[in-house]
Amino acid sequence: MTSHAPLRAAVYTRLSYSPDGSLETTDRQEADCRRVAERLGASIDEVFCDNNRSAWRRNVRRPGWEKLLEGIAAGRWDLVITYHGDRLMRQPRDLEELLTLADNKALSLASAQGVRDLSNADDRFILRIEVAHACRSSDDTSRRVSDKAKAAAQAGRFQPGRYRGYGYSRDGMTIIEPEAAVIREAADRVLAGASLRSVLHWLITSGVPTVTGAAWTRAAVRGILTHPRIAGLRALRGEVVGPGLWEPIVDRETWEDLCRVLTPRRRGTGRPPTARVHLLSGIALCASCETGLTAHRRTDHASHVYYCANPTCPGPKVSRAKTHIDRYVAAATVGKLNEPDLLDRLDSSRREPDAAREIAALEQRKADAEATLRELADRGDVDPRLVAESISGFERRIAELRGRLAATERDRLLMKYAGITRETWDALPLDVQRVLVASCLRVTVLPSSRRGPGFDPESVRLDPVV
Repeated sequence: MTSHAPLRAAVYTRLSYSPDGSLETTDRQEADCRRVAERLGASIDEVFCDNNRSAWRRNVRRPGWEKLLEGIAAGRWDLVITYHGDRLMRQPRDLEELLTLADNKALSLASAQGVRDLSNADDRFILRIEVAHACRSSDDTSRRVSDKAKAAAQAGRFQPGRYRGYGYSRDGMTIIEPEAAVIREAADRVLAGASLRSVLHWLITSGVPTVTGAAWTRAAVRGILTHPRIAGLRALRGEVVGPGLWEPIVDRETWEDLCRVLTPRRRGTGRPPTARVHLLSGIALCASCETGLTAHRRTDHASHVYYCANPTCPGPKVSRAKTHIDRYVAAATVGKLNEPDLLDRLDSSRREPDAAREIAALEQRKADAEATLRELADRGDVDPRLVAESISGFERRIAELRGRLAATERDRLLMKYAGITRETWDALPLDVQRVLVASCLRVTVLPSSRRGPGFDPESVRLDPVV
């Protein structure tokens, strides 16, 4: 490779994993590449760096690599210099793409190990062998890492990540009590009927910090409350494989309940939430059209009223002072929660305390059966239909238990607040009060038959839900 003019060169550096985002290692790669360029008499036009990027994983984009290919296609360089060939490529398809772009161009690859001319058939053959070897090496490493992760998970050992898990120290074993208290409070609110939106609002307005310092989102709250870690469970690729070696923040039954309650809920946008500020908005119904009433401030008074905002309501439309009806419905709900008949029914319908534990055991047995089925796929001496039937049996029993838990969710909420006093009611979060009202009573606002000050109980119909 000789030329009177200096060779035009591009430098490419890459580091697969850098926990702190450091560029130190790629800087050292660049320094070695510059020494190679000096030895070859090349002038470096541009340096491309892909830090924290894998060249083996096919779903990972490498912006620096993509820009390098664009320059090669445009014929901007005579030479590409890298620390080692495996920094540039670890997948045969990447090499073939490079060779295609290099056709009819005088392009070479250089490193401390030597120079390869991409127009030379022997050099192309050697490059194909080297990249295939690098790909096989990555495959072997991936398998060893996967096996190690599986063994660690089955032993219940903690697997550290880039960030520590909320509620635990960096070692994953020590509970951070202030954060654990936040998790328990959030769990109590969700299981009491509060929406994820209201829990998010509480976290933001209370100034509770996140692990990274970023803003709270509904996805983050859901992720924390449904993560097996908080129940002392070890998971691998989203599946619980057994107990962990650390202490749980909540018991397993509570965690199962949280997963069941939160999983079906629609993901939010991540924007700061606006919480409900009126007890009966959307709950109290217009007697004429059965539309949920809306609260708004009167133009001539400082107070609020509930009114029917449905433009197609046949009328007469209803409007009622918020203060009076809120007080009336709250008292009726507290009274309902103290009725002896309700207390007796809730006591008799109390669910089995081990239902969540049984579901977890069945899920594990189902996973074991599925693993057995995969092992038997290539064997002719065992009928895989038998294993498949056992898996179906597990699925039916799990569905039955989950259906039973879902059916009793309302009863569990009422059990939690049965016998409540008015003082305790007043101290509850508004979101919980709203759920209790909707669980106990159907509130219908009728057109008022009289005018004047005061509140007419006859203008509100309360039908028991339980």
